[in-house]
Parts: sequence; structure tokens; C-alpha cells
Amino acid sequence: MVQSAFRSLLSKALLLTAVVLSAPVSADILTGSTVFNFTPNPSVALNLTVNTTSNVIDITMSGRSDGWFAVGFGNTDMDGTYAMVIDQTGALSEYQLGPFGANTLLTGVASVLSSSVVGSTRTVQIQRDYTTSGPPYDVFPSLGGSYPLAGATGAGAFGYHLNRAGGSVFLTSVPEPSSAFLVLASVGTCFLKRRRR
Repeated sequence: MVQSAFRSLLSKALLLTAVVLSAPVSADILTGSTVFNFTPNPSVALNLTVNTTSNVIDITMSGRSDGWFAVGFGNTDMDGTYAMVIDQTGALSEYQLGPFGANTLLTGVASVLSSSVVGSTRTVQIQRDYTTSGPPYDVFPSLGGSYPLAGATGAGAFGYHLNRAGGSVFLTSVPEPSSAFLVLASVGTCFLKRRRR
């Protein structure tokens, strides 16, 4: 009787799995970290997670607490680059950078979730939508691999940088739990519950 019930559940699980696997696969989560080393000045660290399925980008930036630090996204050069700047109070501003300080302050699309200082380092957690209102905001990738960045830091209020560097972060795909796995786990749970009766 138990074997018959198990065979029936297994058949249903295989059928459901086949249906789920034939459906379009959702996008992966992309994640990666990098550090801009500005010795002897404080470094700028970045952790970036892009989830195109939930339309959310999570960003953690760390840098000097007595000045400002910034990361430009999608470009290693300043000119035309979308950037997030954290000032000495932990406030976030978004800019389209230009040459020789000709930066354009943008309407903010990102929010600060938390800001904390440990020693001389400030860490800020930021969240924003993956898709917004087009350029210059929508510069984040949908595929893994090397993604270009620019990092900078300076003393006092945001202005000319003491240090600046182009770089990149390697974004790795982290698949979300597949629907097929969830179907099989659900059927397995039902089977175990039936056996306990």
C-alpha cells in the first residue's frame, strides 16, 4: 500500500518537474566584491548584488568616515558615468560625472538602508531598483562576468578626489532555487507525512 502511494507520488512529481523545466528559466542573481586600494589613504570597498528577477540591486560601500568616497558604475572613466557618492555624514548622492568636476546632481533613485562607522571606516548599505527611468541610471548588467567600475575618495565635502582608479568587479551567477527542486521537495514532504500516519 505504501509502495503504491509512493509510486503514485513519484509519477506526479516527475510529471510536474517536466512541466516546470519546460517553462522559461528566471534570471540569476549576480554578486561580487572588490576593493580600490588607495594607500596611504583609506580604501573603498564594494559589494554588489543584482537580482533582475526581483528588480532589486543591493550595494554595500565602505570608505573613509572623515571625508567622501564614491563608486562609478559601468565605466572605468569619469566622463558620463553614473556614480554614488557617500559624504562625511553618511548621506548618499547620485551624480552623472563629468570632466574636471563638471558633475550633474541627479534625482536620487537609491535609498540608504543603514550607515555605520567602526574606527575610521564608514559602511553604507544601499538599495535601488534594477530598472528605473533609463540613462544614466540603468547601467547594471544582466549577465555575469567582469563589470567596469571607477572608485574615488577625498577629504571634506565632495569635490576633487585625492585618489581615483578604474577597476572592475567579477559578478558570479548565483541561481535561485529552481521550481523543479521546490516541486520535488514538496512531494517528498507530503510522502513523509503520509508514512507517519
